[in-house]
Amino acid sequence: MGSGPLTRRRAYPFLMASIGLCLFLQGHLSTPAVAVFIKNEMDTVDPERLFDSRYFLDLFSFSFPLQWRWEDLVSPQIYRINAASLDRSDLLILQEVRIARPLAKRPDGDGAPPWLNFRYDLRQNEDKDLQEFHQWISLEVGPWRGFSLGVFGEPTFSKENADIGFLLRHAPKPGLDLYASVDFVDWNFNERGKTVQRYERLPVTYEGGVRYGSGSDIWKLSLEYDSPLVRTDTAQNLSYSYRKTTLAARWDRIPGDRSSLGISAHYRYEFKREANHFNPDPSFLTSDFQRNTHRLGLATSVPLTPKDDLEIGSFYLLRQARADAPQDTTTVRYTRWELQPYGRWRRALKSWMISEVALFSSGGENRQFYRSPALTRISQSNLLAKLGLGIDFLTFSKGRIGVYGTFDLDRADRHLWGGGNIRAQWPF
Repeated sequence: MGSGPLTRRRAYPFLMASIGLCLFLQGHLSTPAVAVFIKNEMDTVDPERLFDSRYFLDLFSFSFPLQWRWEDLVSPQIYRINAASLDRSDLLILQEVRIARPLAKRPDGDGAPPWLNFRYDLRQNEDKDLQEFHQWISLEVGPWRGFSLGVFGEPTFSKENADIGFLLRHAPKPGLDLYASVDFVDWNFNERGKTVQRYERLPVTYEGGVRYGSGSDIWKLSLEYDSPLVRTDTAQNLSYSYRKTTLAARWDRIPGDRSSLGISAHYRYEFKREANHFNPDPSFLTSDFQRNTHRLGLATSVPLTPKDDLEIGSFYLLRQARADAPQDTTTVRYTRWELQPYGRWRRALKSWMISEVALFSSGGENRQFYRSPALTRISQSNLLAKLGLGIDFLTFSKGRIGVYGTFDLDRADRHLWGGGNIRAQWPF
């Protein structure tokens, strides 16, 4: 058989076999029970009580610099990780992999985009609030007249669950990309019958968004909706319910050279409600929790000299939550706000080494109101500050490895060490 370019006609059997194999693997090898809720989420539905006064400042002090974020934003393929020890005992790990490969090109010239694409995404986010680990594989066909269709799933080695999703993408003009997807999570969970748990209402995740790039500006808007689910566990007489909505908007002006100013602004809103209902409930374990969170940020990166950059900005955090325990008539209301101004001074010491000196601060209030037989109100005002010191090592292929440590300035006489982390990033 003669060799030649992989045309649509030649690739059709391969495409059908690939999609069939993808569906088979998703049905037999995938288990995204964590795709909707996190590990042990049915055991702990009220995480707010886990967050001490320094927790969100600790997370913020180990965030990626803008330079790293912008590199990630424009890289179609990348690996990055951020592993930190917060304060004395809390841990944080963020990990992400994006790989995209064309599988078949069009026969109408080298400049035409490929019409069949493969993509692999891995995302890990683990802290006190989340323990998420996802990996997706996807096949996307198109574009034709700006439209593309895709199928995706989350493969693992456990055979209990499976999920499958579908994607529609539209690029009406260069720089503008719109997408919508639906993910049927644990779609065959009840049919398998491998556990006493079952869904009374199956989970479905809907997502849509738009990305627009013009010159050095990039705008992103996304909406994700986890439809209400109900999962029962007859062994524990438990009925668990969950739903979540997330809205995110972001604008970045990426500097084109050393003399340009960079700007980043973002807003994120999340509503989440979940509940454990026990029937009967002799131990008073029934709980109902809901929260609204808002996070708003604005930051800029200013070149000072050919070797020095100053990154300054501020973030505002507002968390409002309510936890009900109907059986013992106890209700807890949480209201927490923080204003987090910060600054980073980054200096190129060598062509392969960048130092960072940073100051992170937080001022706000954390209020808890307990409506119970004995009414209690707790209000705590905070004014905190951390010093951050670190070194970035520039490696091959624009890669970066950073080692950082933080120090608690507001309690330096009692507990100076504020934690350390290692972070790395390789676009490829």
